[in-house]
Amino acid sequence: MAKRTYVIDDEPAKDGPLTKLVVDPVWPLLGVMLGGVWLGWPWLLLNGRALGSPNWTGQARLLAVGLGVTIALAVAIVMLIEADIIRTATHIRLALLAVTVWKLGISYKVHALQAGTFELFRYYGGAPRSGVMPLLLGVYVGRSLVLGLIESVVWIIVVSGGADYTGPATTEGP
Repeated sequence: MAKRTYVIDDEPAKDGPLTKLVVDPVWPLLGVMLGGVWLGWPWLLLNGRALGSPNWTGQARLLAVGLGVTIALAVAIVMLIEADIIRTATHIRLALLAVTVWKLGISYKVHALQAGTFELFRYYGGAPRSGVMPLLLGVYVGRSLVLGLIESVVWIIVVSGGADYTGPATTEGP
């Protein structure tokens, strides 16, 4: 008879080259909030992999779906603006708010999936790194570089949430 061992569902990686990169999942979540998904989502993926998270593929799929829907929303918003269906700055901001809420929801879900594994990692002697420096570098240095990579409204909406986009609207109102 085969010997069975007890396995904790969220059991983190014991060792490996990536365990030196583990941070509290709140840092990548803050990366999404302050820098954009270009900073936070790859960081969440890397952190989940470094933790040895047993549901890492689910996290990757969730972020891939999040990216696909974000792109679709951005394209739809731009098309609605160009078709003159969304006309005012208020309507543009409300449409962009939907994109932001979507991205934050996906980010928080992945954060929640990593939180249990991270706590076990820390409980069993894992030494997480501080995420302050990557966060600050991403927000203050990387953001302008990433936003300037492609001259596209869709790009700005996808990577930063569109806060930098005001649109062609000239009238204000409901």
